[in-house]
Amino acid sequence: MWYKDAADVVVANDLRVEYNGRSVQIDHFVALPAGFLVIESKSLPDHIYIDEADNWFRMARGKRGVEDREGMSNPIEQNKRHIAVLQELFGSVAHGGVPPLANVIVFPHPKVVVRGSKPAGAYLLRVDQLHTFIEKLRGSKPAPETASTFDLIKLALTYHRPLVLDPYERYHIDKKDVLPLSRRIEFDVKQKAYLCVFCAAKMALQRDRNGLFWGCPNNPQCKKRVPASVAVQVGTEAVERSEKDKDFLTWLFTDKPRLCPNCGDILQRKNRAIKSTGRVRM
Repeated sequence: MWYKDAADVVVANDLRVEYNGRSVQIDHFVALPAGFLVIESKSLPDHIYIDEADNWFRMARGKRGVEDREGMSNPIEQNKRHIAVLQELFGSVAHGGVPPLANVIVFPHPKVVVRGSKPAGAYLLRVDQLHTFIEKLRGSKPAPETASTFDLIKLALTYHRPLVLDPYERYHIDKKDVLPLSRRIEFDVKQKAYLCVFCAAKMALQRDRNGLFWGCPNNPQCKKRVPASVAVQVGTEAVERSEKDKDFLTWLFTDKPRLCPNCGDILQRKNRAIKSTGRVRM
């Protein structure tokens, strides 16, 4: 948001680059005249401690005032892998040298404190320090015979491949399990039966303490059930659609089929002769 209209600063957010069989997800990629900032954002509310071996720990106040340490992944090493892929990509097209790519770790939480050893080859900043940091580098001149950072960031954008996550696949959810009740059952006009959309079995009318429902007979493998009131609506719509079709099987019913409001089954035509009048009651 700081450099929306700037001509000498280009920012790409949430950049996912695929190149040469590898892919990297970069939180923020900033192109300045003299080089790039590859920014990894770490939302941590805790204090951070870095030991001499470059191991990172989250620090939290434990019982009796003793600090607890919890190991965490090193974001600098993660960002190094991002930079390596970008350097390989840029090196494949740049006729001059590749501009420097700075490894920057930014902590959005304003109260984060980093203690311990200072890691080499990376910049650790809180988000309130980032703008001043960029401004200091903004006026730097590019090294002679290096490729243009703005041409290279355009190149990186052509290799951007957004990651499309399928939540059903990620969380191992069958899409049918989240279907509304009206789509878990279908009425087959030809068979005059309700079918389970999960296994295509003919559903059976059953009753429990909550009332009538249509349940799949393949229990316990398939435990799908649909309330009778929902099934009535599904059956009615199926019959209406079929009647609108010119190829509808007219032999099936002479009149528009009617469904029982209690169980959803089709009402059958029954003839009963009345001796006193000789009339037929439907």
